[in-house]
Amino acid sequence: MAVNKPFSLNSERLCRFYAKELNLYGGRIRVGNLDISACRRDIENYLGNLERVIRKQFEDRLTKAAKEKLLSSQELNWIKEDEHCCHWAWGFLKESTPSTIGLSVIDATRLNINMGSVFSDLVGTEIPSDKEQRFHQIVTFLDELPDGIEQARFVHSIIKKHWASEPSLGSKKDPLKWLEKENREQCNWAWDYINGSEIPCGAYNPLTSKDRFYCVKVAYSLWNVHPDRKTLFIQGFRRAWSQKKFREQQSSKDILNTYIDKEAKIKLKKMSAIRNVKMNELIEILINEEYERIRKTTM
Repeated sequence: MAVNKPFSLNSERLCRFYAKELNLYGGRIRVGNLDISACRRDIENYLGNLERVIRKQFEDRLTKAAKEKLLSSQELNWIKEDEHCCHWAWGFLKESTPSTIGLSVIDATRLNINMGSVFSDLVGTEIPSDKEQRFHQIVTFLDELPDGIEQARFVHSIIKKHWASEPSLGSKKDPLKWLEKENREQCNWAWDYINGSEIPCGAYNPLTSKDRFYCVKVAYSLWNVHPDRKTLFIQGFRRAWSQKKFREQQSSKDILNTYIDKEAKIKLKKMSAIRNVKMNELIEILINEEYERIRKTTM
């Protein structure tokens, strides 16, 4: 037989839920974007004024209500445990409209939800800067949906459905598979590049190179334009990175303008093929080898 967890105010999520439930019974619990400690104190004060038996009844009622009205942690773990998924799910919901979550125009009007900013209406306008903050806002969004847990489960299933069609990192279908999460220089450059492009990035605030890696992936994925336009963007994006690396490589080199005997060039070409290097690389190798030989004998 399942054992109910004892009543606790350790969870910020449960504190906010309990506050709203108690307010239905005439409580005046502060809730919203305030410091959760104020909400917790209000709940403790409210329950502390009840007789012991009545308090226990209220605690049991609140625990049962949370189980019935909130998605469980187990149902949400697949988002929490996958960093890429967590970034993507947040971006997906951030861009959602009432129709995305199954609300008609009439329902949205009835519930006073803006047709273009449903996420901000329910969660607020604060921009998260890491995975934990994004996950917190995802859960808050699902908890705050006006038509309760059935709507939360519906939206949850939509997130799963759309996420299933996303290419996994590094797979053949991943258009950004050349982007390396551990390459800090590349991730920082990619974020600067995409942030200065036509792709909307104002909703993201990544502070680390790893977060920038995921934000680049998500911003591109959720960019709602024709596939051909996205393909052209990727081609230019990758070309810009290749050109950057080429310029950096060339910055340490100098131009050598000289003439060489045709026969000598043929031999140089054959030697390059044998050593599997370019002719300019072979020239550098031969110069370094000869320099070392002379240095050891005369210097």
